[in-house]
Amino acid sequence: MVVPLLKWMGPKGAEKAFERLDEEPSTSQRLRLIRLIGQLGPNALEVGRSRLGDNRWYVVRNACSILSSVGDPDLAAQLSGALRHPDGRVQQRRLLRSPKAVPGSRRGAGQLAPYLQPHLLELALDHMVILKEPAAVTGLEGWIFGGTTIKTGTLAKAVQALAVIPSEPATEALARILSDGGQVPAMRKAAVTAWATAL
Repeated sequence: MVVPLLKWMGPKGAEKAFERLDEEPSTSQRLRLIRLIGQLGPNALEVGRSRLGDNRWYVVRNACSILSSVGDPDLAAQLSGALRHPDGRVQQRRLLRSPKAVPGSRRGAGQLAPYLQPHLLELALDHMVILKEPAAVTGLEGWIFGGTTIKTGTLAKAVQALAVIPSEPATEALARILSDGGQVPAMRKAAVTAWATAL
């Protein structure tokens, strides 16, 4: 009976459900509320998107969970800001709940490094290795060449991510890394190994 009533109330009903979720201390009750809100359709999307800019980490976390479960058609764009949230709990929820929406484009991957905590940066790269997304090539290459503040092991993993992408641009990016004399030896070694794998 609750879902039809909240739907009838429109955005106000969804807002009330979100407010109740934000105040709920019990994890099991929060999960029930998330499932309930997920049934509210477009109203849940509208209210959930509006809460992504909230200063409270748990409000953003809840909104990420709901938008992922509802199947927001514009999920990657809507949740990209969550990866820049200063609280690692929001970043982690964002990556774990919606790995397919990890920005791998030229706008996304090349800009993630300054925002993600180190272990989450590794997780984002793991997702890119699994997804083998050709759109990630430009971003990964920019990440590698601009990653002076990132540890070498993480950059080497970015090179590995390039190696598994089956595309000509990925192979060309590996060649540019190999020919760059400014790269540290460990990076060039990773590029050689990745190049051999790609061939």
